[in-house]
Amino acid sequence: MISEQRENELASMMQWAICAGDDYYFEMAQDQFDKSMKGHEGEGFYHAYVRQRKVGFESFKNEIAEQMAAIDDAEELHSLLVDYNYDDGAWAIEQVLMHPHCDIATARMVYWLMEPSYYYEEFGGLEQTPEDSVNRTDAELLAKIEEKAGAGLFQSGLQVAEDEDFAPKRDDTPPYHQIPTVLWKPAS
Repeated sequence: MISEQRENELASMMQWAICAGDDYYFEMAQDQFDKSMKGHEGEGFYHAYVRQRKVGFESFKNEIAEQMAAIDDAEELHSLLVDYNYDDGAWAIEQVLMHPHCDIATARMVYWLMEPSYYYEEFGGLEQTPEDSVNRTDAELLAKIEEKAGAGLFQSGLQVAEDEDFAPKRDDTPPYHQIPTVLWKPAS
């Protein structure tokens, strides 16, 4: 069980991770940044973007990646993505999913919330997603999940709430037969 204090720390870390993957405010002129952020000076995201602008985009990403890498608990990693808004980009998600302590239950939840069926139905698979597609980054992340899952590199044993298990039952029909078995709903 994660304490309330730790939940707050993790939520703050995730907010900074979302900012770390976003260069919108980083590339903005200072006067425009100040105008855009007026009234938000007390918010965590404001401080994250100020830090990002101060140290540089890549340096800030590295700082946040190091903080996330220091997490050594699958439950904490899972909690970072339970209420994640997928419109906030893939960088923060990837930090969690590629973490060595990430559990297959977390990967399965994220995988199905990212709707891989769209890529299989629209393009025949993840790798066939066109380079110029607005969804290419998500398709690449889904492919990384499949690769790590297929290699058995996710931890296992994390118990998640039933409402966090979005995986459907196994579908062996083409093109879904390409999806690793471990990403489907486990057999009861």
